[in-house]
Amino acid sequence: MFRGAQNKKNTRLNSLEPYDWLFTDNIKANSFPHPATEDTGNMTRKVLYPFFIVMALGFFLDGLDGTIVTIALPTIGSAFGIDAATSSWIVTIYFLSMAGLILIMGRLAGCGHLKSMLIIGFVTFAIGSLFCGLSWSLPMMLVFRVVQGIGGAMLAAGAALAPLRYLPPGKLSMGLAVTLLGSSLGAASGPAIGGIITDLISWNWIFYINVPIGLIAAYYSFKVLPKDIEAVKGRFDISGSVLLFAALICGLYTVESLPSHGLSSVTAATIAVFISAFMLFVLIERRKNDPVLDLSLFKLWKFDCVTLAYIIVNMVYAGVIYITPFYLTIVSGYSTLWSGIIMLIPAVATCIFCLPVSRSAGIRGNRVYALISMCMVVLSSAVLFFVQPYISIIMLIIGLVLLGLIWGFGSGSLSARMLDAAPSDQKDRASSIFSFLIYFGSALGTALYSGLFSFASSSGGIPISEILVTDFLTGFHAVMAVGILLGVIALVASYIVKEY
Repeated sequence: MFRGAQNKKNTRLNSLEPYDWLFTDNIKANSFPHPATEDTGNMTRKVLYPFFIVMALGFFLDGLDGTIVTIALPTIGSAFGIDAATSSWIVTIYFLSMAGLILIMGRLAGCGHLKSMLIIGFVTFAIGSLFCGLSWSLPMMLVFRVVQGIGGAMLAAGAALAPLRYLPPGKLSMGLAVTLLGSSLGAASGPAIGGIITDLISWNWIFYINVPIGLIAAYYSFKVLPKDIEAVKGRFDISGSVLLFAALICGLYTVESLPSHGLSSVTAATIAVFISAFMLFVLIERRKNDPVLDLSLFKLWKFDCVTLAYIIVNMVYAGVIYITPFYLTIVSGYSTLWSGIIMLIPAVATCIFCLPVSRSAGIRGNRVYALISMCMVVLSSAVLFFVQPYISIIMLIIGLVLLGLIWGFGSGSLSARMLDAAPSDQKDRASSIFSFLIYFGSALGTALYSGLFSFASSSGGIPISEILVTDFLTGFHAVMAVGILLGVIALVASYIVKEY
C-alpha cells in the first residue's frame, strides 16, 4: 500500500548528517549516535541487517494490511450480516486513519521522536490487530481498525524517514530498496495469505498474525535503533489536523452513503460538518506559517493536474481491489483461497515491470510512462466492464494484469511528475504529500466504489450472502464504467502537463 515511499525526496540527502552508530560492532545499540563526517564503508552486517529488518517489517505490515483484509471482506461481511457497501468501511476507516494522521506523524518523527514512534507504532498496530480479530460486531471492528490505522501511520511515517535519518549516502539506496521490498512483499502476499488463512482457519487470524510480527519488530526497534535525539521544539498545527480529519471522515461517509442510502438526516448532517470543517481548514491553513498541509502548492495548475491524476490512479486501483473479491466469491463461486491466489496477479504484474520501467524513465522521461499508466487505468476498467460469468476466467485475469500495470508503469513516474511540477523551493513540501494522497485516494476510491455499487445494484441493506448474481453484475459493471470515465479524466490531466 506504500507505493510512493520509494520516491521520497532525495535532493536533501547532501544536507543529512548520517550517524556512525552503524559503522562499528563495539558501540552499544542504545547509545546516542554521533554524526559521521563521511561514509567509511565499514558498516557491518551485524548492525546493518537488524536495522533493515526493522524498516522492512514496518513497510511489510503496512503493505500486508492493505490487501489481506480486502480478500476476506465477503467472509467478514457475511459473519457480521452486513451488506457489501457497509463492509467497505472495514477497509475505508483504516485508509482514512492513515490519511488523516500520516502528515502529523511525519512531523513528530522529524522533530526527534523517530525511535519512540516506531516502537509505539508496532505495539499499537499489534494491539489493534489483536482486538480486530476478537471483534464480534462491526462497531468494535471499526474502532480497532482506527487503532490499527494510528499504528500504521506511525510506522509509515517513521519507516520512511529512518533510512534518510540514519544511513550514510553509500547505503541509502540499499535502505530505500529494502523498505520498498518490504512493502511490495506485504502487498503481494496479502491476498494469498488472507485467502489461505480465511479458507483453512478463520478470518480472525488475518489479524492475529500481525500480533507476533508487531511485537518482534518493536523489540528489534528498541535494541537496534539509537536513542532519539533531543526533540526539536516547534509549533504543532493541532487545529489544522483536527479539521482535516473531520473533513475527511465526513466527506468519505457522504461519498459512500449518499448513493446507497440517499439524503438521510445523518447524511445531511455529515455534509454540513464536511463543508464547515473544510472551509475552516482552508481559512486557517492559509494563515499558518507551518501548516499540516501546505495549500499554496495547489495554486499551480500543473501541480493540480498531476496531483489529480495521482489521486484518480489510487482511487481506481483501490476500488477495483475492493470489489473484485466479491465478484470472485459471489459470481464465480471461488473459495476464499482461490480468490486470494487470483488477486495476487496485479501485485505480480507491478513487481515485474516496476524496476525496469523506473530505470528507463530516467532516460526517456517520466511523462510517457505516466501516460501509459493512465491508459492502463482505462483499459483495465474497460476489460473488467465486459467480464461475464459465462466468459472464461482469462478475461478477468487480463483485466487484473492491466490493473497491476497501472503501478508497473506509474509507481515512479507519477510521483516524479508531482515533484517536477512543484517549484524548486517547495519540493520538500510536495514530497510530504505523497503518502497522504495514497491513503486519501485509496479511502476515497473504496468509499466511492462501494456507494455506487450499492446504488446501481440496489443491494443497500441486503446481506452479502443474499445478493443476487444479476444484481451484483449490474453494480459491478456500473463501477467499472465509472473507472473508465475517471481514467479518461486522469489521462487528459496528465497529458496537458508537458515533460520538464
